[in-house]
Amino acid sequence: MNVKLLTALPLLCTAALAFSEPSGDEISTRISRVQTRVTGGDISALNDLTALPAKNSCPAFLAIYKKNRTDTAVTSKCAQLLVAVPGGEEFIQKLLDRKAVDNPEFSQQEIAINCLVLNHDKTSVRILASTLDYFNPKEMGPIILRALATLNPPGSPTMPKGHADGAEALAQWKEWWSANKGNFSTEATPK
Repeated sequence: MNVKLLTALPLLCTAALAFSEPSGDEISTRISRVQTRVTGGDISALNDLTALPAKNSCPAFLAIYKKNRTDTAVTSKCAQLLVAVPGGEEFIQKLLDRKAVDNPEFSQQEIAINCLVLNHDKTSVRILASTLDYFNPKEMGPIILRALATLNPPGSPTMPKGHADGAEALAQWKEWWSANKGNFSTEATPK
């Protein structure tokens, strides 16, 4: 075997470990520290979560949003970072695409929708509208349709009060999304 390779192997292993995903304990510790700092008024601490994978940072942003629901600075920053973190958009999409199996998951879905409404941008419209073919009309469906109506993208359907989350509204939103999807693609969304 090559002696140079054997000599370099420990260095390569150390380098690989330095760039590997943090352990569960490291992630929990980081999230707890961020929550403590945010509670103490350091909103910039939320940026520390962006170094984590979306599967860890996004639930943390949702939990911090929920805990600080009355603090608009914290909720705005959580909403912004939720979609900005690499993989955040996909995380939210998967969260909204599945049926909530329990109240905590339903709560996460509802908070994610609130974050999208708070962001009020093309990414929010894209994420919500892309769920139109899959959502459960008895669970998230009405909430998603009301969120889209609140975002009120150009040319979107307008429904009379009390009819904004029914089958007719869903059909009109699907038709609108089919015609306008290209305006909300990732290429059309400024970074």
